[in-house]
Amino acid sequence: MSENILEIRHLGKSFGSHEVLRDIDFNVKKGDVISIIGASGSGKSTLLRCINLLETPSSGEILYHGRDVAGRAIIQTYTPENYVIDLASRQDYDGFYAMEIAARKMMKYPPYADLCLFGFVGQSEEEVREAALRFLRLLRETATAEYPDVPLIALDPTPATVAKVAGKYRYKVLVKTVASARCRRMIGGLLTIFGQRKENGRVTVFADMNPAGML
Repeated sequence: MSENILEIRHLGKSFGSHEVLRDIDFNVKKGDVISIIGASGSGKSTLLRCINLLETPSSGEILYHGRDVAGRAIIQTYTPENYVIDLASRQDYDGFYAMEIAARKMMKYPPYADLCLFGFVGQSEEEVREAALRFLRLLRETATAEYPDVPLIALDPTPATVAKVAGKYRYKVLVKTVASARCRRMIGGLLTIFGQRKENGRVTVFADMNPAGML
């Protein structure tokens, strides 16, 4: 008798109080062809998602060559009340999207705005912080005088998440804007002016539009 490749034992899946799968049992051996038949909404797709580990079963086991692959994830957190933790524990992707997109719209984050990250790097933390503050003043003055049509919200300088790398301190200024041609022209001009000023000589500045990370 050939060995079971896949064993489904007493599998169950519920979404809140709605039970979709209850006590599902079957085995799959090498060479077997299995058909899953049922009415629309009967749980066929949910069963396949559980087997593929795209959903976490509420009960039961999924054994692949005798090893339980369903498992359980244990989340350790100081903020269990955070909506992200709650939604992740329930694998509520639609709920997460709804909450996240609403927050992004309210806070003017992509896709409702572009983010420009200005990074500042130097040997002295005080020099880096002061350079970031000078840049922020230059940005506000330039935007007001020459680019009043460019929408922007500039946040105060803050240390980078990893504040010191390879002996150098790092600060950032985050600007919410619209990456138009005029916005990019303003950014290029600011970097040129900032780099030409003597008091900024010991600090490196760079700009990153819609960065993959926040520095």
